[in-house]
Amino acid sequence: MAKRKGPSMQGIFKQYFRDHPEWLATRTNEAVIAQFSKDHPKIKPDQRVKQAMFNAKNHMKKGKKGKRGRRRKVAEITAAMKSPHASSGALQILENHVDDCLAMARAVGQESIRDVVNHLHRARNMLVLKIEA
Repeated sequence: MAKRKGPSMQGIFKQYFRDHPEWLATRTNEAVIAQFSKDHPKIKPDQRVKQAMFNAKNHMKKGKKGKRGRRRKVAEITAAMKSPHASSGALQILENHVDDCLAMARAVGQESIRDVVNHLHRARNMLVLKIEA
């Protein structure tokens, strides 16, 4: 396997976004592509280059927010499990998540997932009964 001479395509775009954070907020990527074409005149900005730019932009936008969100949810569930009413707190969180899934499934609105919607509805109702008991 040959070693790369210089940064990767995604690394180039990540550096652009570090240097110009305002480019992360824009919907158009013309400035980024123009900078790339200026810096690398031998490389044509084809689909492969644009995909690397989109991936880098998405990664830079997301940052570490995704990990913090998951950790916060896990900490919330762990705290609910340790509370005196552990089952009701954890069940309440579970009921909220099932309710979110039910709303999403209803928003899809396809007839083909009617069974999924029915099962989610029943699962949420069963959780409500368990919480009240």
